[in-house]
Amino acid sequence: MDAFANILIGLQITSIILSSGVQYCHSSFTNCTTEPKCICFVLPDSTSSSQKESLGADCSGKDLTSMPIFSPEVTWISLAANLITTFPGKSNIGSNVTFLDLSKNKIRAFDEDSLKKLSYLVTLDLRNNDLSYQDSVFKPGIFASLKSLRYLNLKQNAHTTDVGYPKSIGELESLTNLQLDGIDGADFPREYVEMKNLTTLDLSSLTGDCKVKALTSGMFSGVTSLQYLNMSFCKLTRIELGSLNVLTRLRHLNVSHNIYLTFNALSNITNNLRFTDIRVLDVSKIHCTFGIGTYILVDDIKHANNTKLEELYVDSNRISMLQSGVFDNFPPTLRYISTKDNLFTMGIYVLQLSDMSGLQELYLTNSFTTHDPTDTTNRFWSCGDWRCPVKDENTRSVIGKNSVGLERYSNTKKGMTFIVNLPPNLQKLSIANCFYRYVIYKLQFAENNLTHLYAQKNMFVEWRGPIYNLTKLEYADLSNNFCSYVAEDFFRYLTSLKTLKIGTNLLGFMIKYDTQGKTFESNTLIQVLDLSSNRIDMLPEKMFHTLSNMQYLNLSFNLLTSWDVAISHMANLTYLDLSHNQLSELTSQNRRHIDAIAKTANLTIDLSNNRLMCSCLTLFSIRWMISNQKMFKGFHTYSCSLNNYTRVSFSNIDTVLQQLEKDCTNYIGLIASLVSAIVFCIAISVSGILYRYRWKLRYLYYLTKNRYRGYARVRDDQDHDFQYDAFISYAEEEYDFVSVDLVENLETERNFKLCIHGRDFVPGMDIAANITKAVNSSRKTIVIMSANFLKSNWCMYELNMARMESTYSRAGASVLFLVMYSPVADRTLPLHVMEIIQSNSYIEYPNDPQGNLVFWDRIAEAIAI
Repeated sequence: MDAFANILIGLQITSIILSSGVQYCHSSFTNCTTEPKCICFVLPDSTSSSQKESLGADCSGKDLTSMPIFSPEVTWISLAANLITTFPGKSNIGSNVTFLDLSKNKIRAFDEDSLKKLSYLVTLDLRNNDLSYQDSVFKPGIFASLKSLRYLNLKQNAHTTDVGYPKSIGELESLTNLQLDGIDGADFPREYVEMKNLTTLDLSSLTGDCKVKALTSGMFSGVTSLQYLNMSFCKLTRIELGSLNVLTRLRHLNVSHNIYLTFNALSNITNNLRFTDIRVLDVSKIHCTFGIGTYILVDDIKHANNTKLEELYVDSNRISMLQSGVFDNFPPTLRYISTKDNLFTMGIYVLQLSDMSGLQELYLTNSFTTHDPTDTTNRFWSCGDWRCPVKDENTRSVIGKNSVGLERYSNTKKGMTFIVNLPPNLQKLSIANCFYRYVIYKLQFAENNLTHLYAQKNMFVEWRGPIYNLTKLEYADLSNNFCSYVAEDFFRYLTSLKTLKIGTNLLGFMIKYDTQGKTFESNTLIQVLDLSSNRIDMLPEKMFHTLSNMQYLNLSFNLLTSWDVAISHMANLTYLDLSHNQLSELTSQNRRHIDAIAKTANLTIDLSNNRLMCSCLTLFSIRWMISNQKMFKGFHTYSCSLNNYTRVSFSNIDTVLQQLEKDCTNYIGLIASLVSAIVFCIAISVSGILYRYRWKLRYLYYLTKNRYRGYARVRDDQDHDFQYDAFISYAEEEYDFVSVDLVENLETERNFKLCIHGRDFVPGMDIAANITKAVNSSRKTIVIMSANFLKSNWCMYELNMARMESTYSRAGASVLFLVMYSPVADRTLPLHVMEIIQSNSYIEYPNDPQGNLVFWDRIAEAIAI
């Protein structure tokens, strides 16, 4: 935070002007200053009821060479970026000023009594001038009157000949924040001891010029009250043992970006911090950018266990390995670690992560990042940071003391599955942008409290899973992983997920086959789902069928041509992003779902950059969108295509709609009439054809079915090898006649083979198929005609199948032979039966001994023909 203090102060000018509303010097502000170039404004916190307004004066960047005179009401003055050479006398500045910015000028000296009577001054910015750190410039007593000053910035002023810091700064008893250039070898004067409120000291080169090469004992004896010390971007190569011991109130130490310091100084740093109240330590980038990977030893941090350290930053240090036992020496108070931009490789230390019992946030972001070799801070020569990994003589188990041991759940070609041990209280883990290349197979986690996982911008190309025991995970980011395969059960056990970001992958190739919506079926708590940029061309209707808590759904930058997904159950949906797809309209189903959601939620939809159509076919969709245009983000920026492929903007959509309705009125009616007429005619024709050829269709269907049954062989039509001589079609009431008389006279005495359904039909085959097979496999079909026969539906079915057999399989040859078993009145005969009787031979059953002999002979002749 100290590194940006100057920037924040500098931005005060802009923020105050913008928040108050700048008014130029005229009317009531004519006496703000004698310089007409200045901008005068009322400070936002000034009162206008009982007191005069407090004014601000912005005179920055006006090429002024001397200070103008300001009215007593002015309390905020900026004279930055001018050409002023001497700090002005007190007569030019009112005694009520609290903020004074004289940065980026050419001030070399102070007028006598320059700062007297500025007792209300709180902020004084003198950075980037020509004020040498000499006591002859900062004379004793010069700051004595600044009783309220809390912020002083003297950066970018020190000369190369300066050997110490101005003693007069010690007169600022209220000072809390001091910004100075770092002078190598200089200790802070004893006079600074009087600044008991000084908590922040910034010597960083980030905003100044720090040449300090070493932190030595006694250096900070004059500033023992410090809580925040920023020594980043200096030239540190050494930190002596005992150099920080006097800073007992120190809470934040930043020695980052000292690339020649290396981890060789880490042992002294942690040793010194034992005597402080340290909470935040930043040792980022204390190695050269290029070189052999860094190895962290137990000795480097063994003293840290005796501190109250809460946050640790070790970014950009080429860390590759940690000695076994390192995690055991971190203090239990450590809750945040940032190790971004390093080179971590697998090692035993990974199994000891669970030793950091207090850790809540771990950031491994940007591992294996490619750096620019032309950067001036990147050195190819040695920084003296190489150390040989030592042989671990520690005999303690390689498994962390809080870890669950390795368990091999499977040992197949898909790899070994083992328990992943995390720090037990870890809540946030980031492995984003690390170029990890893995297929995620089944993973089992030990007991943990992980709630946030950031794994975007890697190469996890397949998500097979499932993932077990991340029961508290609420946020997961797996976007930008080139993933083209996700198993339906990958997310099954992540039941606490509320935010899932899996955009910029290739999931469109897989999830369209999940017709039952199993992929997200168990994630019922999801509120935010990002599936953008996944080349999705279609989604099954049930894809999100359990996600009733959805609030934000992003499907932008895909290839959707239609939107068939059910979303009406998402009563809390507030944002649906379908932008940059290929949708031509919102269908009636879409509109119904959206209307249902709009009853309970303030829904916003983004349909920008789609291929919307303005035609008669999409008229209802366009009309509905216009009536609900407040629901659509950037509605008037949309456009649609007419039938002639002309694009028209929605900014003029009302006119387009009027023309569409006019053109489509008759067209729609004509289309509806023609379609109705065509459908009616087709229905009548099809019905007539089906009725006319109903028996033929039935016959062909069952014939084909019998012919190609794998277990039923039928006769060969080419050599007329019939299985039966005759199929007997009769009503059940004539069963005695058939089973006794007909069988005895035709089968027993005359050796004919008959097919009788009560005896010869194949069990298990449906009746219709049995009938068709029997007719087709028999030389003749003998019909025992009676009043009972005419009443039986199956008998009539047998009669018609025999008729179809004669017509379509026997080339018109006679198949039917009718036996009038009992008299039937002509009026009771159906027309098609009458037609059969008239066109086919038949014989009456005489029912007397003499006539029966002739009767059976004639039937035998008919069968034999």
